[in-house]
Amino acid sequence: MRGRRLLLLIFITAALLTGCRETKVSQVVTIEEPEKMIYAPWPCFRGDSSRTGFASKCRGPNAPALLWKYETGHEIMSSPAVDEDGSVFIASDDGNIYALSYEGGFLWKYKTGNYASSGPAIGPGGMIVAGSDDSFIYALGRDGKLIWKYKTGYYLGASPAFATDGRILMSGEDGNIYCIGKDGNLIWKFKTGNEVYASPSISSDGIIYNGSRDGNLYALSGDGKLLWKYKAGGPISSTCAVNTDGNIFCGDESGGLFCLDKTGKLLWNHKFSKPVLSSPAVAPDGLCVIGDDDNKLYAFDKSGKPLWSTALGNKIFSSPVITRNKRVFTGCIDGNIYCLDGNGKIQWKFATGGEIYSSPALWDGRLYIGSYDNFIYVLGEIELL
Repeated sequence: MRGRRLLLLIFITAALLTGCRETKVSQVVTIEEPEKMIYAPWPCFRGDSSRTGFASKCRGPNAPALLWKYETGHEIMSSPAVDEDGSVFIASDDGNIYALSYEGGFLWKYKTGNYASSGPAIGPGGMIVAGSDDSFIYALGRDGKLIWKYKTGYYLGASPAFATDGRILMSGEDGNIYCIGKDGNLIWKFKTGNEVYASPSISSDGIIYNGSRDGNLYALSGDGKLLWKYKAGGPISSTCAVNTDGNIFCGDESGGLFCLDKTGKLLWNHKFSKPVLSSPAVAPDGLCVIGDDDNKLYAFDKSGKPLWSTALGNKIFSSPVITRNKRVFTGCIDGNIYCLDGNGKIQWKFATGGEIYSSPALWDGRLYIGSYDNFIYVLGEIELL
């Protein structure tokens, strides 16, 4: 993740907090829940292997009450995963992968050989998989013991995804997209033309999508064969989201946000003034929300029509989450966690002690996120007795 970290530092400049500006939508309605194959309530970066960022069963906290926070040994860029008993898994730049209990208690940590900014993924049997900048993919048991590790060619800052058959998809800064079996053996790898910072996404019909810094979005079959590729306007660091129709949403560093159908045909695109490093969140009805380097969060309908935009306090590298009632949660470089309603109006914000690159996880009325102040934060609502 060293290359991506340098890229982020290049894009960060000082910004002042501005007021929010929004274009009203007619009415906020709930969204029908999609059917997903998942191994935990929030099993990976973006909440599912399609990377939708859609929280179908959690509305998130109405007010930002801090339930607990836990300090790791270094900054956190990783995004958390949450299993069925509320245990939280997150990596830290101290090189450790952490497991914490529902109450915030320490369960275990596993030391890798370098910085760890990859968001862990939870798979069959509770297997936890994450990458490290030591170039290894690690598979750990629920007890934190090493099951296996696989060596790639360079840093690993992307987050793995589990296919429905338990295979693991991972991308690396050596330019490869990897498919690893449950036993840790390589099934196949696909070479792109440059580093790959974006995480792989898997559609409901098993197609794998991954952007590369060569400017292409690649569509691969389950056996690693190229189906098609789409040339974006610039390098791609944004992880694409695949909705229930099979449409693919992705941003690029030229400032583009584009939507493709499953054949690679362009359906719509939008041009921002600054690079897009955030990854889009997409709801089943086609609502798409994404952050931009211009300090704003944007929403679009399924046809690409802009719905609203809201200025936050600084650049947005965190990737937003949409809830069933169309609320939006995101982190921001200003150190705040934001909650917006379905019209783009800021409902609340909560200050952490550092910049936020981590993306939120939502489960059981709680929001989980990491910060550059070394802490993972868990927000919820405190019941009054």
